[in-house]
Amino acid sequence: MPLPTSTELLDHQIAGHRHGEGKHKLGMLRHKDGSILKPLVPNDARAGREHEFYLMLERHREMCSSRDSCDDPILHQLVDFTPRYLGVFEGELDQGRSISYMKLEDLCGGFKQPCIADIKIGRIIHDPLASKEKIEISKKRYPPQLTIGYRLLGMRVVERGRCHVYSAEFGLEQTEKSIPEAIKTFVAANVDCVPAIVEELRKILQWFKSQERFTFYSSSILFVYDAVELKTTVKLIDFAHVFPATGADENYIYGLEKLLDHFCMAMDKL
Repeated sequence: MPLPTSTELLDHQIAGHRHGEGKHKLGMLRHKDGSILKPLVPNDARAGREHEFYLMLERHREMCSSRDSCDDPILHQLVDFTPRYLGVFEGELDQGRSISYMKLEDLCGGFKQPCIADIKIGRIIHDPLASKEKIEISKKRYPPQLTIGYRLLGMRVVERGRCHVYSAEFGLEQTEKSIPEAIKTFVAANVDCVPAIVEELRKILQWFKSQERFTFYSSSILFVYDAVELKTTVKLIDFAHVFPATGADENYIYGLEKLLDHFCMAMDKL
């Protein structure tokens, strides 16, 4: 699979579809302007849903710059918890072919030695439109998720200049007993950053408890902190399975509360 013009491989990718792999051979890339590219797979309802979600957030961002004057505080705060949407990029391939990508803010931009974790939140990750077959596959993928409330998709930890990558298989090996230690492993490179991560998680949890507009399935939180500086970012990502809510998103809240507890445990032990 050739690289589209003006793009390069995403060297710090730890989860998600990779370029040249999978059914469509389409994955995350980096644009040479520093933005992240996520493919808009043709005729894929999930990609269309996620694109519409980002467009909604960006329209609000453009219309409402001040929280004090905003008449939609739920959406306004959600904008703060998500990467910036930067438009659509048309990547040219060979023989006149092209691929459309969403351009998104690089959450690792500006970090000297970024440590990264991608964590999928919720006990149940299949959405209301999932087939019976899809539901069964989802349940069998990682049974401990029903009790843990989240799954570690991958992480990257830089210690003393050396990068250690923990794959999706590492996440699938975690049990209810071992997962707190995995979180501790993630934050060990710079323990001074943990309080800021915990504070951001508390803000996100407060938002979820205050809103009944959206239900998030198979959505993740991306954690980034610097191994050598006091710098962190914690953002919601992956919105292909966001649906209108009929009440509080208890599935997501359960997983987020468990994850917050485990980060607090890591902070107390380090």
